[in-house]
Amino acid sequence: MRTIEQVKSEIREMQDELRNLKGRKTEVYSRIVGYYRSLDNWNRGKREEYGLRRHFEQSVPEETSRGSVKPAAGTETRDRPLGAAAASYLLFHRESCPNCPPVKELIALSGIPGRWVDADTAEGTDLAVRHEIYAAPTVLFLDSDGSELARAVSAAELEGMLESRRTTAVTA
Repeated sequence: MRTIEQVKSEIREMQDELRNLKGRKTEVYSRIVGYYRSLDNWNRGKREEYGLRRHFEQSVPEETSRGSVKPAAGTETRDRPLGAAAASYLLFHRESCPNCPPVKELIALSGIPGRWVDADTAEGTDLAVRHEIYAAPTVLFLDSDGSELARAVSAAELEGMLESRRTTAVTA
C-alpha cells in the first residue's frame, strides 16, 4: 500500500509533466469571402473579425407552416419533377443578392401565381425558417394545398424546372 507522501509525490510529478506537455498545433479553417481558408493565412484584420464572430445554432420546427411534416431525410424535394402540378410559388430573395434578379425575371415570366418574400424582413425570416430556406434566391413551388412540390436555388435549376413544366403541359 502507498503512503500519503508517495501519492503526493506522484501528483507533483504528474503536474510537472502536464506543465511541460506540448501538443501539436491545430489548424483552424473558416469561411472567408466565399471559400474556406486556414486562419494562419488571414490578414490581421480578418483574424480580429473572426475573434468577434458569434456562433449560434438555429432550431428548425419539425412541422412546416401548413402543419405537414417535413420530408424524411434523403427525400429531397428538388429531385421531384415539377410537372404541371404547381399552383403557386414563394420566392425568397434579398435586396443584396446578386443571383436574385435573373430568378425574379424567370419566375415572373412563368405565368405561375406567387409571392416574393424579402428574407431580410422579420416576416420573411420567420417564413424562411418555417420552410427551411437557407439561401437566396430559393423558389418553393407549392401545390393547391400549400404543400411543397419542389424547390429551385438558382436560375439554371429554375429554368430546368420550368422547361420540364412546359414539356409536361404540352404532352398532357
